Amino acid sequence: MRRHCPNCCVPYADTRLDCSLPRPSDTALFSAQHFGNTQGPVTTGVAANWAVETQDCNDFNNGLLTRFMNTSGCDHNELPDATPFTNLSIQIIRGFQSYSELCRPYRFSDFSTYHAGVHYWIGGHMDNFHCSANDPFFFSHHVFTDMLGEELKTRAPDNWTFPHAVAIAEGCVGGAQMLPYYWLLNAQGLNDSVIGKNYSYEPSPYDVACSTDTDCSPTGLLWCDNGQCKATSREEGICDEGVDVMCYCDSGTPRCDEGICQCSAK
Repeated sequence: MRRHCPNCCVPYADTRLDCSLPRPSDTALFSAQHFGNTQGPVTTGVAANWAVETQDCNDFNNGLLTRFMNTSGCDHNELPDATPFTNLSIQIIRGFQSYSELCRPYRFSDFSTYHAGVHYWIGGHMDNFHCSANDPFFFSHHVFTDMLGEELKTRAPDNWTFPHAVAIAEGCVGGAQMLPYYWLLNAQGLNDSVIGKNYSYEPSPYDVACSTDTDCSPTGLLWCDNGQCKATSREEGICDEGVDVMCYCDSGTPRCDEGICQCSAK
């Protein structure tokens, strides 16, 4: 992307913000103005009516990007395989002190499991790892996942080395080719100068105390609740009665009417 647009950035999605909602899948990120609808073929938002690639990714026989977002909450005990990143899972990840620890036990690491939970939470094509890049949310999710690794490298730079263990699958060892990037080895993926990584990350609004809603988001996607930034709920999403500010509208005035976000005409 930087080759074509040197000043462009990819916004990351921190799903901890969405977990504050009564129903996290109501997050305004998936409004018609942004990522679009969450159930069935995606016909609204930036990916409206996107045709899926490759041909073997037509999982739902409609030819279109498709989602089936989980409408339950963020409790890992109830839904360990279809849950967004939560404050608890991020605390666990931020407790790791080496790249090797982050990856253990390699095929079944907590980091990998928490990352996969977001894929399953979105569902549809995101649920099929071979086809998940069809969904633009894939990139925002993976930028946040990458940021978590960057945090570890910053706090433990001497431990940012590729692991050596017999438990690592043959194709995943440091000396194996990084497919499909055949000109790189897996271990070289940790070397910023080799891969040409020259970007940084803004802190997540979740981790920064707020005083006003604008501190959290200038676009209305977030609101400030007693110093904590939280996601807003899109139109027809669940809200707390009387808390109009937790609702988002693509147009019109947001209000929480009998526990449901509505958008009144301007």
